[in-house]
Amino acid sequence: MNNIGVIGVGNIGKILLKRLVEAGYTVSVYRRRRDQDAIDEIIKMGASPTSSAKEVGMKSDIIFLCLPAPIQVEEVVFGEDGVLEEIKKDCVIINLSTIGPKAAIKIAKEVEKKNAKYVDGAVSRGPSEDQVAALTLIVSGDRETLKNVQQVLSVVSNNNVLYAGPIGMAQVVKLANNMMAAVNLFGVIEAFTWAMRQGASPEVLFKLASNSPGDSWVLRNLLPRILKRDFKVRFALMGKDVNLFLDVAKDYQLFTPFVALAHQFLQAAKGRGFEDIASTVRIYEQITGVKLEKLDFHG
Repeated sequence: MNNIGVIGVGNIGKILLKRLVEAGYTVSVYRRRRDQDAIDEIIKMGASPTSSAKEVGMKSDIIFLCLPAPIQVEEVVFGEDGVLEEIKKDCVIINLSTIGPKAAIKIAKEVEKKNAKYVDGAVSRGPSEDQVAALTLIVSGDRETLKNVQQVLSVVSNNNVLYAGPIGMAQVVKLANNMMAAVNLFGVIEAFTWAMRQGASPEVLFKLASNSPGDSWVLRNLLPRILKRDFKVRFALMGKDVNLFLDVAKDYQLFTPFVALAHQFLQAAKGRGFEDIASTVRIYEQITGVKLEKLDFHG
């Protein structure tokens, strides 16, 4: 399985592409953006651009999908000139796009009808683009299929692969993890707003929390950016992820008030043109009149 396809060359797709080429795989790439700059970038990275997702399906033994939303995944898989039009027998599609468990199960069934295989996947990575070594793959599906692609999964993740269970479970685990981060963020913002309004030092509270039950990834990685007013887009608003989470919660009639409230704040942030999840603090600041700012913060 030396012929690999990559569809979607955003932040995650570029990491995969770089690692696959460095490992000696022959990589075919389809990028929905077809301008010359995009094509030149693919060639510069050592891969071969293709004219369609269908062409990737014809050439590849394994195909990675790294796309922003369910609609794009279904388009490149089922659409005109899509992967399934002429996919190689026993080709393995590894979807790393966050699409929710229902879409994953649906796509897997259709892929199997074409005598191909499907691996449900998701990606978690470090807090900045230069920390790509922290990239973790969560995968679910048939164990025999996963065994056959274990080598390439290890290459793209630096041997950091978690098995989540049957098809759909990788999506479940990824969404649950993201919702914990979203809810935690608003808890951190509220606590620091409350403390700083009364004159507490953010450094003292940070040092206490980071060495006690208040500790979290959000505290260590997002709060310093908030205090320094660094809202460069690193982690986009989780609107899609929250919608997928709440959609499934509705199916199971689950009570999810904290995620529902987080959704309202994220929607309000989006409506005001904010893009990075850390920038949602501005909603709190507008309501409370308390600005979480300490430009010389040292955690």
